[in-house]
Amino acid sequence: MEQIKGAKYDEGKPRPSLVPVEAIEAIMQVREFGKAKYADAEDWRKVPREKWLDALLRHVLHIWNNNPLALDDESGLPALWHVITNAAFLCAAYKDELQSCQKEQL
Repeated sequence: MEQIKGAKYDEGKPRPSLVPVEAIEAIMQVREFGKAKYADAEDWRKVPREKWLDALLRHVLHIWNNNPLALDDESGLPALWHVITNAAFLCAAYKDELQSCQKEQL
């Protein structure tokens, strides 16, 4: 491939700009609450995966039983923000297994 001066060769690379900024900001807010509560920004890595799934489902049920704008009783933040944060934790926790599944399907 001929190199063109000043060109950016990023074909096939992930595009973080496709992620809604609102989702990132929601996770940041929930993480700030968690850091204040637990004093350790990385404590979530020590929590068993099943607990994150339980937390995610509790927040989904809170939304389901109330409305999509329901607030978490403890943090006062939208329950939906807790859902996306718990999903992010699960994505991180299952990253290796998810990648293995993807490779097996190819």
